[in-house]
Amino acid sequence: MRAALLVALSALVVHAHAQLTNGSFEQGLAAWEWTCDDPELLADGAPDAGSQHASKEMGQTQGCFPSYLFQRLSGVQNGDMLTIGGWVRTPGDFVPVYPQFGLGTINTGVIHAEESVGTSWYEWTYLEITDTVELQTGDTAIIVLSSGLVGGPATQNPGYFDGFTVSVAMNVHEGDNERPTILMDCASNSLFASMGSAMLLEARLFDLTGRHLPARGNVRSNTARIDLNGLPNGVYLVALRTANGERVVRFAVE
Repeated sequence: MRAALLVALSALVVHAHAQLTNGSFEQGLAAWEWTCDDPELLADGAPDAGSQHASKEMGQTQGCFPSYLFQRLSGVQNGDMLTIGGWVRTPGDFVPVYPQFGLGTINTGVIHAEESVGTSWYEWTYLEITDTVELQTGDTAIIVLSSGLVGGPATQNPGYFDGFTVSVAMNVHEGDNERPTILMDCASNSLFASMGSAMLLEARLFDLTGRHLPARGNVRSNTARIDLNGLPNGVYLVALRTANGERVVRFAVE
């Protein structure tokens, strides 16, 4: 799938009617499906996301994998652009778990997960990803939650999930001052990123495996400079955090 950069999007003709049921797990696991062991429901939840949340164990190469928690999206057509938002966290600091989510497809029981966003942080973190639905014959679009993959045998630590929504990405006129923008500066081999007029608290760079690339983000006020020197060609994610949460932008180094 083509994960959309959240910059300079032209107005879209929208026909999606994506529906997500029980995104905060207040009705237990109703409408959700999964692979591997059953998810667990735990007390308390993310901010403004109800009284309970779900956990899902990591997949294990010497056990069951992939380990997914997912929901089918009704009314979605090929080419629709959707924004998925939700809260994720790990069990604790320095625990090798990477709770993440994104779009995917399911066809005769086979799940294909696409680009995702996640965090290795132990406090509740709000993330969003905007992606374009690409369906082949027989495919159904799904939202996919995962805690990552570990080699076994090993303790299968869970990731925690709560407060998910799916909405149609209509255009750049979002009505707020926290729309992410990026600019590539070839002269310095840097990426400059901002969240409009909002104060940036942190900018972090990840590769598509979810590996954090430290010491590359330098934040000054509402602008972040990401050092791209020495990075191999490929696709990367920059996570921009403000007081209101975190947004993720996908970009390519060529």
